[in-house]
Amino acid sequence: MNTLTQLVSKVTLHELFNPSHFPNGAPFSKDLLDLDCGLEAERICAFIRSETLHSFRKKGVIVGVSGGIDSSTVAALAVRALGPNRVIALLMPEKDSSADTLDLSQLIVEHLGIRSVIEDISPALEAAGCYRRRDDAIRLVVPEYGAGWKSKLVLPNVVNSESLRIFFSRCPGAGRHSNLPPT
Repeated sequence: MNTLTQLVSKVTLHELFNPSHFPNGAPFSKDLLDLDCGLEAERICAFIRSETLHSFRKKGVIVGVSGGIDSSTVAALAVRALGPNRVIALLMPEKDSSADTLDLSQLIVEHLGIRSVIEDISPALEAAGCYRRRDDAIRLVVPEYGAGWKSKLVLPNVVNSESLRIFFSRCPGAGRHSNLPPT
């Protein structure tokens, strides 16, 4: 049976970007994205079938679905590869999740015709100290940060800006931001 470590260790970043692995030894470029999407989707589905049914000897998969494009695509490919009766969506909202993520996740589940389980992971994150450590880290940058504040880290556009912006607000619509120099 393959473990996650064995699967991940099969491909290193050096191997991933090794030109000899690209078609005709071509260097990494936008031309590599000139794909036959139908063929690639079937190749991915064949891999999902092979790994699930033969390598792992399982009857189906559980896919964490956030409502975003990545997890939605994985769920759709899993359904295409295995059928809707062999795919379960695991929806894991937490106290800081946008309500939209659960709604979008449920739309994907309904569209794909798959079963789902909702598991609020807030208690687990709280018990592991994730929220406390996040808040402590934010207070290192903004000491007055506290209960009721919301935060958002906005990464700079590397083409137009070298600044990092962190936005804080005590209530929706009340903005405050800090431009930090690059480190």
